[in-house]
Amino acid sequence: MTATSRVVMLGATVTGIAALIRAELLLRRLKGFRGINSRYEKTATSYEAAVTLASFLLWARSV
Repeated sequence: MTATSRVVMLGATVTGIAALIRAELLLRRLKGFRGINSRYEKTATSYEAAVTLASFLLWARSV
């Protein structure tokens, strides 16, 4: 199911559509990090730290 088909089902606004697309793109980029995709970390805290670090690295590349 694509983002646009979900939007049609939800009847979302343009702002909601843009937020949905941005969230899906972020998740797709985060899955490029091997540890995030496979979830090597054993605890939720260390997994959250890895996601935060990966998000920061993605942001730093875009600046």
